[in-house]
Amino acid sequence: MPAPAYVLPFALLATLFGGSTGAVISTLMLLAIPFGARGARRLLSVVGHLVETRALPRWVHVWGAITYGLVPATSGARGEGRFGTVVVAALLPWTARAALGFADPERDGRWRAAWRTALLVALGAAFVPGVWLFALLVTAIVFGSAAFVAPRLLKDRDVWGPPAAGLLAVPVLLAPWLLPLVTTGSGPGLLLEAGRLPGGPRRLRRPRHRPARGPGARRGGSARCSPCSPCWRWCRARPGCR
Repeated sequence: MPAPAYVLPFALLATLFGGSTGAVISTLMLLAIPFGARGARRLLSVVGHLVETRALPRWVHVWGAITYGLVPATSGARGEGRFGTVVVAALLPWTARAALGFADPERDGRWRAAWRTALLVALGAAFVPGVWLFALLVTAIVFGSAAFVAPRLLKDRDVWGPPAAGLLAVPVLLAPWLLPLVTTGSGPGLLLEAGRLPGGPRRLRRPRHRPARGPGARRGGSARCSPCSPCWRWCRARPGCR
C-alpha cells in the first residue's frame, strides 16, 4: 500500500522538531484544542451575523468555542491515539467558515472561498479520506435542495462553479497519493483513518500456562516440584503434591 497522504504535512512539521514524529503527534494533540476553539469562535461570529444575532453577548461565543475545542479531548479519540480524527475535528470549523464564503454576493469572494475550502478539505482528507466523500455528499444535498427551492441559481456558472471547483480540486491535490492507491488495488485504504489500525483495537491476551510435559509431569497436567526448588517444602505440605 502506498504511503499515507498525511506523510507530507508530517514531514513539513517534522523539520521543525528535528525529524521526531512523536513530537509532531504530541504537538498536534496539544494544539488541536485551542486551534479548534479559535475556529469555532470565528464560525459562530460569522453565523451570528448571518442570522442577525448581533445582540448576543460575547461570552456565548466564547462558551461555544471552548465547548467545541474540548470535543477532541473528551470524545476518546485523543486517548486512543486517533490523531486523524483530532486533526479533522480541529479543521472542521475553519472549513465550514470557508464554505460560508460561497454565499458571498461578490464573484471573486466565492472563488476565493472555493480555493480555501479545497485546501482545508484536502488537508483533512489526507488524515481521514472519508472527509472528501462527506463533503461530496453535503454538496449534492445542497444542490438538490437548491434545484427545488431556487432553480434559477443553478443556471449561473458563478454560483455552482466555485463549489464544484473546490470539490474537484481535492482529488487533484491528493493525486500523488490517490493514483497509486487506486492503481495498485489498495482501494480499501480510502476507508482508513490515521492513527487507527484496520479492524479496530485488539485486546492483548495473556498466554495461558501450558502444563509441563516430560518424565516428571503428573497425569493431571501439573508438574512435580524439583527437590532443588525453593517451593519444595511448601509443595510437600499440599496433599496434591505428595
